[in-house]
Amino acid sequence: MVISGKELAAACKAKMAEQVKTFPEKYGRLPHLVVVLVGEDAGSVSYVTGKTKAADEVGIGFPRELEIARLAREMDLFSIGYAFNAEDAVATAASGMDLLILHMGRTIGGATGDAKQTKLTVEDAIEKINEWYDMAKAANPDVMIFAHGGPISNPDDVEQMFRHTKVTGFLGASSCERIPIEKPQENFIRDVKALKIRASL
Repeated sequence: MVISGKELAAACKAKMAEQVKTFPEKYGRLPHLVVVLVGEDAGSVSYVTGKTKAADEVGIGFPRELEIARLAREMDLFSIGYAFNAEDAVATAASGMDLLILHMGRTIGGATGDAKQTKLTVEDAIEKINEWYDMAKAANPDVMIFAHGGPISNPDDVEQMFRHTKVTGFLGASSCERIPIEKPQENFIRDVKALKIRASL
């Protein structure tokens, strides 16, 4: 017996797509899958690209996220969307999202920053931000646009970004909650470990 992997995969996707359509009535909502790739490994990029495409084909991928954004607008809810590339920036802006975050990748810096992204400089990020910004604004002039991540990880980087881009805000995550406390935390632990503990009586 010969089994065609492509035909089997197509049949499975078709069945899953039909099942996904029943979710609103059964569960009151649709499932949604988001794939976030960490790093630039070629094999991982290829794998994740395939899975993202498969998710879109069965109705639980990025187009679903944009549909949710449109529904949020209709319900007068404030919506925030991330864009990891220029194409996503345009699609997210065009969906009517209130706030678009231009994501420059995992934050570089600190003890656990993404060392693989050290080739991306603040200047590189600024160039990408400006390109994506113009494309997003062309799709939706009313969308607010912030930037986040990558080499923009301290106040000086943020100031440089503001000087050379038109974004109206910066979303801080690791750059606010992790990196600033790493050194004080290390110093505190070092000082405690250095204490001389007297022998118990």
